[in-house]
Amino acid sequence: MTEAVHRALVTFHFRIHLKSCSQGLLPEYKNSIFRGILAREFRSNVCHNMNISCRDCSFLDNCQYSSLFEFPKTSPAVLHHSRSVSDPYLISCDSRSVEFAPGDPLAFDFLLFGDDVEKHLPQLFTVIQNISSYPLGRNRLQFELDRVEQKTPESSFAVMDNEVTARPEATSRTFQLPERYDKIFIQFASPFRARENNKLVREFVPAVFFNQVRQRFMQLVDPTNKKTLVFPEFPDMHEVRLHHSSWKDIPCCSSSHGEDMILGGVLASFHMNRSSELDAWLPYLFFCEKYHVGRETTFGFGKYSLWIKQ
Repeated sequence: MTEAVHRALVTFHFRIHLKSCSQGLLPEYKNSIFRGILAREFRSNVCHNMNISCRDCSFLDNCQYSSLFEFPKTSPAVLHHSRSVSDPYLISCDSRSVEFAPGDPLAFDFLLFGDDVEKHLPQLFTVIQNISSYPLGRNRLQFELDRVEQKTPESSFAVMDNEVTARPEATSRTFQLPERYDKIFIQFASPFRARENNKLVREFVPAVFFNQVRQRFMQLVDPTNKKTLVFPEFPDMHEVRLHHSSWKDIPCCSSSHGEDMILGGVLASFHMNRSSELDAWLPYLFFCEKYHVGRETTFGFGKYSLWIKQ
């Protein structure tokens, strides 16, 4: 295992709790709604000219909005990673409820991670604090902010309840190898989306998954290619015992255009027996359990749970 595996990534993990003020419908998958609201309002708070596109802006590489929601396309990270650099956040809403009545709760997670991300918190909290001003979905359901919790590896505590009540704290998490286990079991909670040779991978391919785990780790831990990361050899892919694999299309609502778009990926589950190669890869697998894997992670894709079996 490399030293970088044990070097924790600075993370702010917030769970935003909302309460419905109206009755109506929302889509089953809501991540794109929250991403649209947060990104649009964040940009409107910091942008000097909303009438031009980000790609045409001379301040692109020095913009707080672009560094969070639209990774600058001229950065060294992009040049190194062939334009596949991940944004330093992800959004995940586990609720699949579609019908809401006044008083019904709705929560989603917002993770902010990487070097120097704390600078985004004041503007981010301004948007969250005023979230009742932004109707959700095509049916424009009104929600009010109930509270915001920060989740840490040890506990959770309120950082906002109609107003900021506590200063968020940067947290970190290390990923250690368990002393005893016989096998691991992985199950995707949201579609795993990947491309190979410019084509979407429409079935679960173990080698593609492990390659995406490596790429995700490299993108987040070494976005500017300043470290020398040495990865272990892949486990024997014949040891992957696939339980389930199916393609899932997700209708996503665009808050800015009021239109639906379709994003798809693979839902899969599998297990692997313990081996020395798997031991070396476990910290990376734990890492991506926290930070997701594959494409469209900002919309909640690539989320999985990993269980250790004895």
